[in-house]
Amino acid sequence: MKVNAVLIMGRTLLLLAAVLTAATFFASPARATSTYFDGVSGFETYATSTEGRFSGIATGDLPGAWQAVVKHAPLSGSAPAAITGGSFALATVFAGSPATVSGSIAGGSVTQVTGFAGCVNQQYKVVGTMSSVGLAGGAQNGKGALDITLTHYQTRVFGFCLTYSATVTGAISLKF
Repeated sequence: MKVNAVLIMGRTLLLLAAVLTAATFFASPARATSTYFDGVSGFETYATSTEGRFSGIATGDLPGAWQAVVKHAPLSGSAPAAITGGSFALATVFAGSPATVSGSIAGGSVTQVTGFAGCVNQQYKVVGTMSSVGLAGGAQNGKGALDITLTHYQTRVFGFCLTYSATVTGAISLKF
């Protein structure tokens, strides 16, 4: 199991590096507007009962590689768990130069929406607000929003329910 996780993480990092390199050469300059919208997809790379870590690819106004850490209260069925903190970073091209946009995840909720009984895939809605958003080395006084769906893929192995993969898809908006 650990070998598969290492292979998945290695492939993900290689893919992220390739996309960032391509974005550096092919991205158009950032728009004059201060609000940027991206679709995001990727994987949950680490999880505990109160934290999820995600990484993947962003496409849209600021294409590139993204990662997020979402800290939350313990999950309890369909009741929303409050987001208690976290961080967000996006490696992209801004105004023709490589840049990192980062921020803090300030609040929101994580809510299980499917997969309540048995060893079946589970989906969670993760909706968060971001603060202190901005370019690394610049003013960090912007804001943003995160709206993703997390899917845990599960199967039975030797009588135990095993989560063998987890993906995320959704959108972010950043204003700075």
